[in-house]
Amino acid sequence: QEFGYMTISPMFEYADIEGIYKRYAVDVGYTFNKLILKDFEATASVNYGIQDRWSKNWLVFGIDGELSYRLTDNISLSILAQFVERKDLQWAYGEYAIRFSGFVGLVFEL
Repeated sequence: QEFGYMTISPMFEYADIEGIYKRYAVDVGYTFNKLILKDFEATASVNYGIQDRWSKNWLVFGIDGELSYRLTDNISLSILAQFVERKDLQWAYGEYAIRFSGFVGLVFEL
């Protein structure tokens, strides 16, 4: 497309914490690759799926924002900000919770 491309991808998260946290989701977003600065991309996405903890399941949503810089044709340096609904914490502690996570890493395109 003129300003970028749409993305659809499966997600899986795992955390070795009390009750073993797992989240399975589908993520849909749009990547803008015609930015002012060469080799930069910005992606905004939403995801929806199932959270599993303490042998219980909840439907949850999340939103992500990613900024990446292309190092080569197949490798990018990436910074990702993520907000995820945490119904497991609501069940355990009685408070509605949305949690922030931040990630820095390399993205390898296959």
